[in-house]
Amino acid sequence: MTLISTTQPRPQPLIGVDVGGTTLKFGLVDAPSCDILHQFALPTDAEHGVDAVIARIAEGVNQLLGEYPHPIPAIGMGIPGVVNQQGNVCYPPNFPGWEVVPVAKRLAPLLARQLPIAVENDANVAAIAEAQAPGRNRPRFPVRDAGHRGGGAALSPT
Repeated sequence: MTLISTTQPRPQPLIGVDVGGTTLKFGLVDAPSCDILHQFALPTDAEHGVDAVIARIAEGVNQLLGEYPHPIPAIGMGIPGVVNQQGNVCYPPNFPGWEVVPVAKRLAPLLARQLPIAVENDANVAAIAEAQAPGRNRPRFPVRDAGHRGGGAALSPT
């Protein structure tokens, strides 16, 4: 399946992954406009443990990489739980049995193409996306993540 017309200028897409307790959402997003070029979801399979979730994330990312053969500069992932400075996901509330997991490091070898992978707390990602969305001009605002266990973030210019 061709996702983008070959006669129009190609956007600079990024792959976005929203990791939820029951569903993984994948999107190919045009970075400058924030337009979603393609999206789909897969079950998380959290009940099968860390390896199953990471394999399922790889499956979705590889599906996008196969459908969009042009360069993609990076993958961004929002995931519940604390994400430390090393990018490790620490004790996510939606994933029993997970402790400190280097998600990007474990995901990278499973991908069809080697790309930088940014991992961040899902509520933080939502706040950043809202702040950078076209037409937004609010320097401070809160975001509440009403997902499986809830969470929140607040952005401020200072």
